[in-house]
Amino acid sequence: MDEQVIGLFVSHREIEPPPGNHQLVVLSPVTGPGSFVRNLSQLKAASRTFLPQRSIVLMTPTISHGELLVCILYAIAVGRPVTVFDGVGESDLRAAYPRLMRSLAALIARPLLGPLRTQWRKFRMSGSRGSSSKESSLFGLYTKAQTFSLPLDAVTSLPARGSVYGKTRGLFLPAYSARGHRFSVNTTRHRLRDVSLHVEAVGSGEVSCLIQDGRLLSYPYFIVPWSSRAPYCIATRKQVIHLDRGVCLLAYTSGYYHWLLEGVPRILDLIDDGTDFDRYPLILPPLASFQRELLILLGISPDSQVVTVGEGDWCHVEDCIYPTAPFPFGVAELEDPSGQPDRTMLLRLRDRLLAKVPASTSEEQRLTKVYISRAHAAKRRLTDPTEAKVQALLSTFGYSTVYLEDHPWIEQVRLLRSARSIVGFHGAGLANIIFSEATQLLEFSNPMEARPYFSVIARELDIRYRTIIGTLEGISPRFDNITIDIDQLRALLEVMED
Repeated sequence: MDEQVIGLFVSHREIEPPPGNHQLVVLSPVTGPGSFVRNLSQLKAASRTFLPQRSIVLMTPTISHGELLVCILYAIAVGRPVTVFDGVGESDLRAAYPRLMRSLAALIARPLLGPLRTQWRKFRMSGSRGSSSKESSLFGLYTKAQTFSLPLDAVTSLPARGSVYGKTRGLFLPAYSARGHRFSVNTTRHRLRDVSLHVEAVGSGEVSCLIQDGRLLSYPYFIVPWSSRAPYCIATRKQVIHLDRGVCLLAYTSGYYHWLLEGVPRILDLIDDGTDFDRYPLILPPLASFQRELLILLGISPDSQVVTVGEGDWCHVEDCIYPTAPFPFGVAELEDPSGQPDRTMLLRLRDRLLAKVPASTSEEQRLTKVYISRAHAAKRRLTDPTEAKVQALLSTFGYSTVYLEDHPWIEQVRLLRSARSIVGFHGAGLANIIFSEATQLLEFSNPMEARPYFSVIARELDIRYRTIIGTLEGISPRFDNITIDIDQLRALLEVMED
């Protein structure tokens, strides 16, 4: 959103508006008619002072039905023209009517159909129970009452290091707003006895859970999409693995970004603890090639010191070490504590891994300007014509195009090791900036997935950060139809040359 246009920001939490003459209104959670009326009075008073020309509702794909309807009611009650922004473009309220009607229908139907849906799921699962293993008795629907939690890690607030917006101006992204805060986390290695680990298919992804004494380990250590109306469902069983000892690393280790920045730091903690991986093997999701490479680099055998647990599998562990992830859980201003690494952790990770990357046996190509292209990736790509224009323009500024998917992990590190200026689309490959000598990063972002992860890393490593928010050519589930403004790219490249 253009910071010159937006002046009054309304949120349910404390956020960091962009620089300029902007006002922030923090509303209380709506728990009933009284809180709604109090919020509305506060909002009307602020709008009379600020005199906004129109109200814009951010209709993101993840907004709940109730939140969307409440935001629309707030906007209408303020008495200004109402528009909606869905991440692709801005339109008048009439264009949102179909979605608003679906949200209204869902809110009406949920109290009536929710209990029936739960009973139906219980009935369907009643025939799944058996007596062949201990894990069979754990099948069922779990509510929050059937959970247990571990103590939260100690979190320390750190001094500010500048804005995550970097040198970019002219836009405001709410997802970036709380990232002005910095934290350090003292991670813990918990010891748990007689636990069962399981990986369950949830929607289009997988969620791991840990069960002890018939209770699930609850959020934040395992993110479980449950609520009072939709309990967490355990309904699959493939193989059951039995271990005397093990280290549970099933959570936050799938995908390269999470593996590198949230999984590997925990493995380094274990190494520093002197953990014997022959006695306490790492319990991980099925390994990708980059994970095998990195484990070998750290002196861990993927074949003899790792046990993999895939979708539907169980793993019973008598003596389980559970290392916590370096997330500032429990910090109120962070709805998503992931993607918040601090400088000390990043430098430790870089130094430890770079010290183990072997020197190249041939004359290494030293690239100082690199464009990390996603043209060979499965999703989140520029359109073919835009990709061609971007590569042509970048080449005139001396940038070399690399496709990290085509290289082994160690070669990826070598390709970026000498890079001082990096351009790339938002994706896991940009996590490799921690191995570079970069002083500048220009990130292309998908408007439907604009996230501040790499701006935070750039800030922590003193890398000057800029971003271009792309445009979707229609809606695509794989986000493979994104364009960016070539003139804006040229202007930013010229600034980066100064």
